[in-house]
Amino acid sequence: MSLHPEHRYWLYLPPHEAIDPAIEALAAHWQPRLRGRVSVQEGRAVLVSNLRVWENIALPAWYHQMAEPADLEERLQAKLALLDWDEAELLRFLHALPQALEPAQRRLVQLLRGLLADARLLLADADWWRLAEQPGLLRRQLDQHGELALLVVSHQPVPAGFCPWDETASGVLSAYLSVDE
Repeated sequence: MSLHPEHRYWLYLPPHEAIDPAIEALAAHWQPRLRGRVSVQEGRAVLVSNLRVWENIALPAWYHQMAEPADLEERLQAKLALLDWDEAELLRFLHALPQALEPAQRRLVQLLRGLLADARLLLADADWWRLAEQPGLLRRQLDQHGELALLVVSHQPVPAGFCPWDETASGVLSAYLSVDE
């Protein structure tokens, strides 16, 4: 995967510690430092159920960055072009409500939402990462964004290709993201 290997981190949590609170705490720590450019990626892909896919993707960028809808549409079209879907399939996808999507499509919406909001850091659980590293929709998007940093929180030991998350890793990531700590 083309995420820069030096900016792939893994936080191992013992089995008795919950993953979700750890991700929430990390997001709370990094969001103000990166001015909202953190995207949480979860295996269960939480979306706003009464908003269509396009709205779920665009809302954070529109709200937090005050981006113009036309600009968002153009940026999103560039990302959607990587999917190789015909126009009818794209329209069905963008106009669907989240409950009509397959799990893989929900995860794609979640990732596109972060990418459209110019995320610099992806915080992910191991379920999401396991799916993202396989060939498919998520991987095609990630392959185009090598500048992203990734921090996976898991009960699994640190795999090859990841730096263990610790104080040193936090400092290295802060320097990479140009964050004052």
